[in-house]
Amino acid sequence: MWMAYEEFFEFLKNTIGFAYGLYYKVPNVELETGLVRVSNAKELYYMFDVANVYGWLEMYVDHHDMKLSQYLKAADTTIMDGVVAK
Repeated sequence: MWMAYEEFFEFLKNTIGFAYGLYYKVPNVELETGLVRVSNAKELYYMFDVANVYGWLEMYVDHHDMKLSQYLKAADTTIMDGVVAK
């Protein structure tokens, strides 16, 4: 059973001290065009599905409340369509 988003985010904050955001990189895509923000349970479970399908996943934690909107707009998740449950 997976944990709720809030529980997972609290786990991260307690483990690393503090966190402003959680992200993952679309597999086989450059970071500049593949960064995806995770901000709710549905997105968290999708991220876990991506990791399960690809066998790995690069996760990133924002420690400084950085403005990453230019990268988030560019994220193309269509590479995962059809292979990851939504």
